[in-house]
Amino acid sequence: MRFNWGTGEDYVRLFTDPEQHSSDAVSHDEVFMLHLHGHSYASGIGGSITYLISSLIMLAVFGLIAVGVILAKTASAVMILFVFVVLVIALVDAGGWSRAGRFTKI
Repeated sequence: MRFNWGTGEDYVRLFTDPEQHSSDAVSHDEVFMLHLHGHSYASGIGGSITYLISSLIMLAVFGLIAVGVILAKTASAVMILFVFVVLVIALVDAGGWSRAGRFTKI
C-alpha cells in the first residue's frame, strides 16, 4: 500500500488496494481513507451518536469531579475561618474579654 493518494474518491479507491478494485470486496484501508477524506457517510450517523453519548458521559464524570473539587475547597476555606471563630469564642467564654486581652499581651 502506498501513501501517495490525492483527494479524489477514485484516486483513493485506486491506490488503497488495486487487486480488490475489480471485485465487490472492500478493504479496511479503503474504508478508512474514504472516511478520512469525507467520501463515505455510511456509518457517519452511528459514529455521531456514539460520540455524542461518550461526550455526555465524559461531561458528567468530569463535571462531577469539578463540582466535588469546588465543594471541597469551599468547605476547607470555611473550616479555616471557623478555626479563628472557635479560638475567639474559647478565649471570650471562659474569662470574658479580659482573658482575651491577657492572651494578646503575652
